[in-house]
Amino acid sequence: MAQFFNRDADRAKIWRYFNKLQSLLMLAPRRIGKTELLHQLQREAGDHGFRAVVCDVEGCSEEKQFFREICRAIEKEKGVSALWSNLTTRLGKLLHGSEATPATWQQWLVHMDYKDFAEALLEELNSDDSRWIVMVDEMPIFVLALLNGGERQRTHDFLYWLRNLRQRYPKVLWLYTGSIGLDTVSRREDLEGAFNNMQPITLPPFGETEASEFLSILAQRDGFALGDAGISHILQRLGWLSPYYLEKLVDEIIPTGGNRDEACPEDIDRACEALLSRGKQLYWSAWREHLNNNFKEPERGLLYQTLETIAKDPSGADFDTLLGVLSRSKPDLTERQLRHALNVLESDGYLMADTERTQFRFLMELLRLWWLRYAV
Repeated sequence: MAQFFNRDADRAKIWRYFNKLQSLLMLAPRRIGKTELLHQLQREAGDHGFRAVVCDVEGCSEEKQFFREICRAIEKEKGVSALWSNLTTRLGKLLHGSEATPATWQQWLVHMDYKDFAEALLEELNSDDSRWIVMVDEMPIFVLALLNGGERQRTHDFLYWLRNLRQRYPKVLWLYTGSIGLDTVSRREDLEGAFNNMQPITLPPFGETEASEFLSILAQRDGFALGDAGISHILQRLGWLSPYYLEKLVDEIIPTGGNRDEACPEDIDRACEALLSRGKQLYWSAWREHLNNNFKEPERGLLYQTLETIAKDPSGADFDTLLGVLSRSKPDLTERQLRHALNVLESDGYLMADTERTQFRFLMELLRLWWLRYAV
């Protein structure tokens, strides 16, 4: 988003947990504003008596890279020279008698076992006068990268070791989030216990009141107004009120009615069509890339076929219909496999289910229309 907006209730809830020294597992679909929220929490951490860093581990595939990104984030903070000096002293004691003493934390990390390095780092942060929060974006993608390396036991050991660090260094808080549901990944790989000392929280889309206020601000920024009818039409066309897509839709609106200072429903319909044009695929392609990059066959094929079947009807499809249709091309498909696929697609923001979890449809109508045009 071009600007951070509101999230007052969500931020208040997060700070209540942090003040109780509780680490968090933030569950939210993609394009909901997670990364912007992390940076806002970082900006206001000092007001709550914390120091916070944000690091993105999407490009990491091994444990040393994970801690490299954390150190890079700490390095950007002001007034951490004493921390690095103390850390160097701690590390020097571990390598007492070594012929060569590394000069930088990067060299220490290269030369040492990552566990020894991390222990010294967390011990130093834990003993600092400030309370620290380490916010890790795209944690699930990093976990998948470890798993895709073919070493499941190594992934298991690393994640449970991180849980142990959280227990032993309670003044260092953690927040994990990402564009894949870490709850789904951990459940599938039987890793849920590695996160059982983290409080799960959800980050919902905007409510109608919040979205309406956001839309009015965006329209005013762009030099026109959105009356009640226009705002209501946008809410109806989107359905799922993602801050990202609210802003992208307003960017496409060109008022053309009798009052050119106010957009009418027809202007909004044209903006929706523009948002679905080939020239705007950049706004949507991440949904397809997410499946291609983070899931292997045959699971990826099942996810695509499930979405294709559900996309054909605005009201979606029920579980029995899905099982019957998909079983024609996948005779060995089990109810358990389909349930898991639906859970993944729901957790990652593609689908929503009714209260009985028997009917499934696209979370956002515009995404359904884009999927039919370009992904089927």
